[in-house]
Amino acid sequence: MTDPVVSNPLYLFPLPHTSVFHVHGKDAPRYLHSRLTNSIRTLTVGNSCQAAALTPQGRTEGLFTCLRTNESEYFLSCDGGGREELLTALRRYVVADRVTIEPTDRIGSVIHVSASVKAHLHTAALIDPLFLPELLPENPLRIAAIIPNLRLGELGFDIWTWEPWEAAEALRKTLSEFQCLTSEEFEIQRLSQGFPSFPSELNPSRLLTEAPIGRMVAKNKGCYVGQEVIERVESRGATPRLLARFSCESVQNLTPGAAISVKRIDGGTEKMGEVLSSASTGDEVFGFASIRRQAEPAEPIFVEGRKGKFDWVVEKL
Repeated sequence: MTDPVVSNPLYLFPLPHTSVFHVHGKDAPRYLHSRLTNSIRTLTVGNSCQAAALTPQGRTEGLFTCLRTNESEYFLSCDGGGREELLTALRRYVVADRVTIEPTDRIGSVIHVSASVKAHLHTAALIDPLFLPELLPENPLRIAAIIPNLRLGELGFDIWTWEPWEAAEALRKTLSEFQCLTSEEFEIQRLSQGFPSFPSELNPSRLLTEAPIGRMVAKNKGCYVGQEVIERVESRGATPRLLARFSCESVQNLTPGAAISVKRIDGGTEKMGEVLSSASTGDEVFGFASIRRQAEPAEPIFVEGRKGKFDWVVEKL
């Protein structure tokens, strides 16, 4: 599979579809702990974790970065999906809980930057993202938080700012040497490195466990929505379908839903899955597919008649 890389080690990408939510109230730690898949109650003030919101059937309603700002206050960001749908999902199980969940514009933008940003931030504002809490005090760059995040095949940082990226003059000047990726460049890099996202690959029609869940789920944290499905899959080691990377010869992206087939012994074909997302580098298309667990890794595949192959390396969430 072609493995495009960002040519400049100094790169940034303002995430264009991020929704941010403010969660606060006496019951906020308990409610989020039972609503999300990670251990929210034990998260220390000033730090963050990744977590998912699930349906009772284990399907994915959102992938969130959760930042704790004090004992009863959090900010949650999600890269994609509709803001109202995400808000509905987060509020769904609030009954008599003393918790308020609302969209907020207090966080102006979220920018993903390469790890090389450390030296630039230290020179400009004595900020060291490796040794300071992720939630930052007042600073000349107007940065609210710097959160480590593995997005494009290497550890980088998500910078949360107090103002929109277009208005963040001090930060833009500090990062003027950084290549600003286009949406297409970012997507090519994400897909080539095998990082699933919401809602392109994981969404309300897909089980979270179709991807390697890694740090997204805390074991032995107690009850949360979707826990029974997650633990059943973990104990049995099986889910009916899986996310897999694929590649095939083509000069253009494929339509989501395009069939992926294999040849049967009798010479016919059998559908094994469908395309979820794809990107093209000119002579090859690659991306994510949802496939039946029975598919064999070494088996050649056919995507809309074009010969291709599976790559089973999907990065952990």
